[in-house]
Amino acid sequence: MELITTLFTYAKVAFGLGFVIFLHELGHFLLAKWNGVRVEKFSIGFGPSLLEFTWGETVYALAILPLGGFVKMLGENPEENPDEPRSSDPRAYHNKSIGARMSIISAGVIMNFILGIICFSLVYSQGTIELRAKIGQVVPGSPAYLAGIKPRDEIMAIDDRRDIAFDDLSRKSSLSGSGQKLHLELKRPGQTEAKIVDVEPRRQKGQTAPIIGIRSGQSLMLVDASASIPYPFVPLPGMGTADSPAIGTVKRGDVITAVTLEGEPPISVNDQDVLVALLDRSRDKTMVITVERSAEDGAKRESVDLKLSPCHVMDLGFRVGFEPIVAVMPGSPAESAGFHAGDIIISVDEKEDVDPLKLPTYCRDKAGQAVTFAIKRGDATLTLTATPDATPVWLDILRVSDGGPDTNQEPLEIPGLGLAYATGRTVQAIDAGSPAAKSGLKVGDIINEVTLPTITIAGEKKPDKARKPVVVTLTGESPASLSSLFKVMQTWPGLSSVDIKVQGRADKISIALEPSPTWFYPERGLSFGPLTRVVLPQGFVNSLKRGWEETIDNITSIFAMFRGLGQGRVGSKGLAGLPRILGIASGAAEAGWVPLVQFLGMLSINLAVLNFLPIPPLDGGQMVFLIGEKLRGKPLPDAALWYFTVTGLVLVLSLMLFTVSQDLLLMTGLIK
Repeated sequence: MELITTLFTYAKVAFGLGFVIFLHELGHFLLAKWNGVRVEKFSIGFGPSLLEFTWGETVYALAILPLGGFVKMLGENPEENPDEPRSSDPRAYHNKSIGARMSIISAGVIMNFILGIICFSLVYSQGTIELRAKIGQVVPGSPAYLAGIKPRDEIMAIDDRRDIAFDDLSRKSSLSGSGQKLHLELKRPGQTEAKIVDVEPRRQKGQTAPIIGIRSGQSLMLVDASASIPYPFVPLPGMGTADSPAIGTVKRGDVITAVTLEGEPPISVNDQDVLVALLDRSRDKTMVITVERSAEDGAKRESVDLKLSPCHVMDLGFRVGFEPIVAVMPGSPAESAGFHAGDIIISVDEKEDVDPLKLPTYCRDKAGQAVTFAIKRGDATLTLTATPDATPVWLDILRVSDGGPDTNQEPLEIPGLGLAYATGRTVQAIDAGSPAAKSGLKVGDIINEVTLPTITIAGEKKPDKARKPVVVTLTGESPASLSSLFKVMQTWPGLSSVDIKVQGRADKISIALEPSPTWFYPERGLSFGPLTRVVLPQGFVNSLKRGWEETIDNITSIFAMFRGLGQGRVGSKGLAGLPRILGIASGAAEAGWVPLVQFLGMLSINLAVLNFLPIPPLDGGQMVFLIGEKLRGKPLPDAALWYFTVTGLVLVLSLMLFTVSQDLLLMTGLIK
């Protein structure tokens, strides 16, 4: 059955891509016939024909290479045989008026535009699902963070355009121009007036495009975590397995409706914010989640209670030092206290042995109380007092996994203070009697690399052989941060040890990790889906209007990408070749016919715009030749046409080869 489903998916993709190409070539064909041009061949694909037949004066073919198609007209390319005289046949392409030839050349692009509008209109007529424009996380130190944007803010408008989805913001950010700021209108919980912010997207190392540094919110529906951990619930290392639900007990599609804490009545949960608050304040308590689940026969839904034990932090057994503060959020307690970027924390409440990784939890536990910091600013030592609020900590990665460990360069944030700092790599202290002390790790050692072991999940029925160790590098051009690595370690299934490579030592040091008896991690091994909203089916007029708007958005996005490439704001990894296009198409086809139609609409618009670029032998290049002929008053020299056509062909083929090679390298993991 699985094989049949896969083959059917491939068939839908092949038909969809073929249909987009067919419509483009059909435009050329129909306008050629309309203008009385003899069409010798109509082919979908290039190379040897798989299927071929003649009807009237035209040969129709389906070729082996599905990379496009062509309509061969009598006398269309005289430069291919410059020694042969031009045909005197009145039905030859070159004997038609410039206006007729322009209409023939532009017809394919017009057909693709029309197809794009139809596809998008069909999607809106059926209704669709899109990401709700609510912010789930703000990356510490990002442009959004420095603009004062917070989690739980909802984006009501972008550049005065309303009724937007989260993807609209992602697209606006990634395709923004140099110096361009996004004008956002935000709705903040507890505030009646809209908050207006201007934020300039920024591209950082390792990113393919500019971002403002936000991630979308999450729903209460549980989904598969990723391809590497295909379960909506996996016990975290600090939870153990004795009192945890078995793998498979929590089902994909379960929706959390209530939470019961020890000694308290059930609390209704209606959004992710309530759940996060409950996870935060019950870090050291057993909780029972109530989920609503579809019955196997699909006839009704049932409520199921699942007990989740608290999660102890898997402690490293050693401490690193503070690096400078990276960012202070505007309007935060840290800003009010006088903290500046570049300050280095020396002590907290007169204690100098503070662990940077424990400080966020310490400040959360001191919510509403004054905390005294000694900081170093240049050559001076200052004392600052700040009162943190009760914003939850260590819950900023409570989101659906993107398929692998999220070890990034983000600094560590104290949400209740509104400041973020980097953590060092030099070992400052080692806990007496800890596994780190027994491993041979020494004070002063500099950590360059950490290896997370192969994933092993107790109770898993179908082990995945592809779960290999992951090597995380803390040096180089795009180093991971130790704080991000720490977060991943708390959610790495079956984690009991890590291998650490220390600068100046040939052999790695293996450290057996132990759960801390007093330090708790708020997550419970649950993986959630994104927060979405349903766009109800639209009437004919509204569907057509939104289809037109979506088409214009796609066109402007393509030209914005060209601008970004020229300015160096968009990396070449943003260009997808045939392998990635086929992968995206397959994913859309698996999701249903509506996502597939939406993808085909985007593909059709991309094909239209790219094909009308002024590069021979693309349609846009042919249009340039016709404009030149009009201005010159006679056809351009065949030698010049041949030279520019060959040059353009080499350019197009080189670009295709580059994108395909890049896709294959990305897919194999040889480049990231």
